[in-house]
Amino acid sequence: MSVTTMKLQLFTESAVGSLVRALGNTRTPDEFFAAVDVVSTDDSNILLLDWNFVGAPPVLTYDRSIVKSARLGQDIENAISLHKYLGPIAPAAATDFRLWTHLSVGPFADYSNDRWPLEGKKWTSRGADRWIMSRSGRGQLVRNSISRLWWAANLTFDPRCSYPLSKLESDPYAYLRVLLRKEDAFLAIVDRDVGMVPDLLFAVLDHLNQDSKHSREGYVRELMKEVVLMSGYSELSSLTYSQLLETLSRIGKTIT
Repeated sequence: MSVTTMKLQLFTESAVGSLVRALGNTRTPDEFFAAVDVVSTDDSNILLLDWNFVGAPPVLTYDRSIVKSARLGQDIENAISLHKYLGPIAPAAATDFRLWTHLSVGPFADYSNDRWPLEGKKWTSRGADRWIMSRSGRGQLVRNSISRLWWAANLTFDPRCSYPLSKLESDPYAYLRVLLRKEDAFLAIVDRDVGMVPDLLFAVLDHLNQDSKHSREGYVRELMKEVVLMSGYSELSSLTYSQLLETLSRIGKTIT
């Protein structure tokens, strides 16, 4: 696939501030979208970076008319497409609220609206949670409509297929498919410090994939609670991969 150097757009910090204020001051979603248009079309609100894009911009889709499992499948493919398109991102940029806010309300606004539509009485809180990132931080990164897709793919990307599942399936995104297979798994795992430890993250996903019982509602949240408690008195990062799997298996047996 060809690599094209183009300009990556992101908002200035003041532009994001304007959107945050607009979200709090507008009375309807239409008024908010009008404010977004004003901010987005003002060149002084846009920063440009040279960027190596891979292929054409992806079309991210989310069809609410199909069954939930199929919708989750769409988000898996969305994450893969976005990760391939944007490629690797340096840590400073990957956590930049200005970048993800621009992508959420700009190039991928249609997806944001399909996935988390601004409607109902709580539309402003959804806008603040899923559309506009007011600051950088893991809590917002794993909730923003676009950053969550890239981060889910990037954290689980195994380009050399060195972990068991990706090696078995010859798929560098095999673990992403496990992470996004259940809607509650992503937040339960990644919105914690222990979820950012590579070996532990892959071991947790291997554990979840081992038994269909691990897919039941609430299991992953209980598992991660116990992992966090254990990490307080045990250096999990020092364990071998097989030891991590054994530890997770023991924890799993205690979850009713």
